Amino acid sequence: MWSGRPAYALLLKVFVPFINYIRNINPNCDQDYEEDQNYPTTKPFAQAVINNRHSISLGSMYFILNSLNDGNLIERSRLMSDFHLFIIDNFSPYLYNSEFLAELNELLNKFRNKSAHISTISRDKASDCKFLVRKILARFLSLV
Repeated sequence: MWSGRPAYALLLKVFVPFINYIRNINPNCDQDYEEDQNYPTTKPFAQAVINNRHSISLGSMYFILNSLNDGNLIERSRLMSDFHLFIIDNFSPYLYNSEFLAELNELLNKFRNKSAHISTISRDKASDCKFLVRKILARFLSLV
């Protein structure tokens, strides 16, 4: 299904490289991100990094990227601070820009969540999904 392509691109171009980078420069990241495991907002991401897990859902990636707009969280969380710097150094703040996040959220709510479960969508909706996916991928690929 088309709706999975942005998830795959985000995972392979942003999240997996971040996990690999952190684990390469800091094999003891479990200690550095220990506090992040105590908060519901950062726990799943911290566990993915610590456990070298390269499977993160589009919904989780959306949540993590959206969290980069929370200055208090970035100050409090070593993981989110490291991820924020990684995005700034390697990509663009556009990855957590409200416009890009709105498109991801639209994809999630209109298409991805439905197609990942038992719902079916019409041909018109599938065409709309295809258009939105192409729009998201074009924007995303211009940043990486």
